[in-house]
Amino acid sequence: MSWIIRDASGGVTTIPDPADFWNARISLTHVATGASFENLPIMLANVEEQYKPTFKKESVYGRMDPIPTYQNTTRDLTIGFVIHNKSYSHQMSAAILSDLIKMLYPLYSANKAGTGYLAAAPLLRVKLHQYTGDGGVLAVINSFNISKYLDKDAAARTLHTENTPGGAIYPNSYTITMGLSVIHEGGKVGWVYDPNDSTIKFGQGGKYPMGEDSFLATNGAPVVASQPVMLDTRGLTENENMLVENIVDQFSSPASGTPMVDLTGGGATAQVMNED
Repeated sequence: MSWIIRDASGGVTTIPDPADFWNARISLTHVATGASFENLPIMLANVEEQYKPTFKKESVYGRMDPIPTYQNTTRDLTIGFVIHNKSYSHQMSAAILSDLIKMLYPLYSANKAGTGYLAAAPLLRVKLHQYTGDGGVLAVINSFNISKYLDKDAAARTLHTENTPGGAIYPNSYTITMGLSVIHEGGKVGWVYDPNDSTIKFGQGGKYPMGEDSFLATNGAPVVASQPVMLDTRGLTENENMLVENIVDQFSSPASGTPMVDLTGGGATAQVMNED
């Protein structure tokens, strides 16, 4: 087995896998230039994900709860991994790390006058087994932290000094932690209602985001509602009523016009209670 380096000029270098000290593969591509590491063997340390639905909350007089208006759902991904000098030579580990750092910078277009302009931001496409799906994820890099000399084995903390003209000092490993904000791609991100057959499917596919088949209406399920949720609008001003109606509209069934909270079949309708 082997892994591949593609440089910005289209050159390809194939490198044999190290014998040990790796347990996963990661692929990183600098979108602007096409430079990439494909199936780079690493020692995966941790993976953290954070999903954050955001609502704008409007507080109104006399109501205990604010009126929420949905805005978006963001996905952040943190990947921690180790590049061991037990897997690669000290010089090669440092070169890999240096090239990963280069991917954090943008692409400029120069001209003969010596000036130029920013042509493309440093977006990365990252692929890490099932955590990013088959095609990987497009991401903004929020952070890229490097720790050195963190081996738990006390003997491994000894600095290794190569016999080089510059007297370079290399650590035994590099621990890298990348913070990513995922840019959603493809179809609508969320549940999509199909009026042709009254089914609901998830726009990013049933395997989003963990790469495994879902139990929830991935092949489409009839729109069903139960257990009404009463939204008491008595005593609200006209503007406040409009806010509530906006929230109800967000959960409306496109098929029947009946406001709904859960479109997967096990949810509840939302009915407005007026003074009359």
